[in-house]
Amino acid sequence: MPSRGQAELVGVVLLIGLTIIGTTAIVALGAGTIADSRASAEVQSTEHAMTLFDSTVTNVALGDAPVRTVRFGRTDGRFELREDVGTMRIEHHTEGGAPPVEWNGCESAAGVCEIDLGAMVYTHGGTELASQGGGVWKRQGGATTMGSPPEFHYRDGTLTLPAVTTTGTGSASGAPAATIRPAGGSEVAHSGAIENGTVTVTVRSPYYEGWRQHFEERTTGVVSVDHDDHSVTVELVSTESQGRFGLASSDNAISLRGLAGEEPIERFELTLHPYEDDSSGFNGLDWRLRDEGSALELAFENRDNADAIDLTVTSPDGRESHTFEDAFAVDGQRVEADLTADREAEGESLDSLLNRHLAAAGPDVTFAVHDRGRGTDDRISYERSWGSLEYESSGQSIAYLHVTENAVAVRFN
Repeated sequence: MPSRGQAELVGVVLLIGLTIIGTTAIVALGAGTIADSRASAEVQSTEHAMTLFDSTVTNVALGDAPVRTVRFGRTDGRFELREDVGTMRIEHHTEGGAPPVEWNGCESAAGVCEIDLGAMVYTHGGTELASQGGGVWKRQGGATTMGSPPEFHYRDGTLTLPAVTTTGTGSASGAPAATIRPAGGSEVAHSGAIENGTVTVTVRSPYYEGWRQHFEERTTGVVSVDHDDHSVTVELVSTESQGRFGLASSDNAISLRGLAGEEPIERFELTLHPYEDDSSGFNGLDWRLRDEGSALELAFENRDNADAIDLTVTSPDGRESHTFEDAFAVDGQRVEADLTADREAEGESLDSLLNRHLAAAGPDVTFAVHDRGRGTDDRISYERSWGSLEYESSGQSIAYLHVTENAVAVRFN
C-alpha cells in the first residue's frame, strides 16, 4: 500500500494529466471553430466581391464602362474562368403555321437562339460561388440560391434580355485581380413585337435551381424544371397566341397556354362543318374536346337529326357536369359555337362555367379532338372547320421581345 506521500504525488500527476488532456481538447476544438469561422468569413467576403465583380461585368458588357479591374481579398479558395458552363436557349413557338421570329447571330434552328453563358466560379471547401448571366449564384450543402438577380427583365408584356456572356480561361488563388474588357460589343439578337405564339427561355446550368428561384420570384411566366437535364424553363405567352386557328385534321389539338385569373378567356368560338358529301349533315355527331391533363371535357352531340347541337361541359375533377340543350343551332351545313356565350344551364352561364373550369385546369390546357360520329369515323370536315380564341390580357402575356448578346473577356492579372 502506497504511503500518504506517494498517494498525494499520484493525485498531482493525475490532475496534471487531466489538465493537459482537457487543454489539448479545448485547443483542438477551438482551432477547428476558428478555422470554420475563418472559412465562413472568407466566403462571405468573397460573395460581396463576386457581387461587385458581377456588377462590373454587366456595366462593361452593356457599354456603361470601359475596361475595369476588380480585386479580390486574400482567400484560401480558388477562382476559375469556365467558358463551357451554362447555356441559354430562347425559342419562339408559333401556332397555325405562322413563321417564328428570326434571330441574328445566335440562331441554331428556326425560331431558336442558343447562347453560351460561361461563368466565373469561386470554390472554397463545400461552397461554390458563380457569376453567370449577370447574376450571382451560391451552391452549398446540395442547394443553389440566388445571390443577386441576372439580367432578365419581364414587365408589362415586354421581355428585355441583355444576355451577358463571360469568356476567358485560367485560374487564380491568393488575392487575385480580374480585368474585364468588352468582347465584340452588344449584338442585337432580336427586337420587335410578338404577335403569335409563346416564347420560352431555358437555362441549362449547374446553378439552374438559382435561376428557377429568379424566374418564380421575379416573373409571371410558367416555370418548369428538368432536374435530370439540370435546366429550368420559363414560358411567356403572347396575348394573341391563338387568334384564328385551323382544324386541319382530327389529330390536331387546341392549346391554351398561360391561363391566369378568374376569367382567362375573353372569346372562344368554333365554326364546324360536316363532310361535304355527307347528306346526313350533323346527324349522329359526337365530337369532343378533352383536356390531356385533367377530366375537363366539352362534348358536342346531335341525336336524331336535330336542328341544334347539345353541349355538355365536365369539370377538371370529373365531379361536375352541365348540359346546355340546343346550345348551338345547325345553320344548313354549319354550326357556329360560341363557347363564351351567355347561355345558362342549372343556374350558371356557359361563359362563366367554362372560364371557371379553365382557370382550375390551367395554367396550360391542351384540348385533344375525339370524333366518335355515328356511322363514320369522323363527322367534322377539318379542312373547312376553324376556331378563334382570344385571351384575357394578363401579366403573363408577352407582346415585345428585345434580346441582345453582350460578351466580356476576363483575364486574371
